[in-house]
Amino acid sequence: MNLQSLNLAGCEKLRELHPSISRLTKLTLLDLGFCKSLINLPDLGETMNLGLLNLAGCEKLKELHPSIGRLTELTLLDFAFCKSLIKLPDLGEAMNLQSLNLAGCEKLTELHSSICRLTKLTFLDLGFCKSLLKLPDLGEAMKLRWPNLAGCEKLRELHPSIGRLTKLTLLNLELCKSLVKFPNLGEAMKLRSLNLAGCEKLRELHPSIGRLTKLTFWIWDSAKVLSSCQILERPWNFSR
Repeated sequence: MNLQSLNLAGCEKLRELHPSISRLTKLTLLDLGFCKSLINLPDLGETMNLGLLNLAGCEKLKELHPSIGRLTELTLLDFAFCKSLIKLPDLGEAMNLQSLNLAGCEKLTELHSSICRLTKLTFLDLGFCKSLLKLPDLGEAMKLRWPNLAGCEKLRELHPSIGRLTKLTLLNLELCKSLVKFPNLGEAMKLRSLNLAGCEKLRELHPSIGRLTKLTFWIWDSAKVLSSCQILERPWNFSR
């Protein structure tokens, strides 16, 4: 009952955990990274001190036990390269979550709407979630600084709430090949870096981009959005 850290990273043939893990009430770290044969998780509802859960590289994991969303001390969740993951649980009670990594979750089509209630979230990595179709309202995630959306090939537009994130400093939309609509970023006054390289269908930018006085690094492709640059009100440091 006093176990605080359990590291099973790289146990490639481990298929499941014993249900007794839910009784480890003092557990703060559970590392299951690259347990490539893991197919499910037990109820973790009593591990209320769990702060870090690493499931990166669990390639056969399709969904997560709902109890994960009730872990109020969670600060970091890493699901990077969970290639079979198709569904996220309600995370609405994980109010201390600061970092959520879903990079490379190729079959994930959407995020649970509860993500908007994660008021302490600062890092959200959705890079190369190739099946992601849309984003939920992020309006209450007011501490979010870096949402990485690079390689989200099916994402056609961004939820308008992303433009109201006042702490936003970096927005990476590289290789969002289906992106056709760009939101109003008028309230994202701390944005410093914007990457639009490989956004093949994007034809214009919202005029609000001309008000982003701290934007110093901007990458875009060819002349497809060149006409939009006429609206900019000040000189910029661009990279092409």
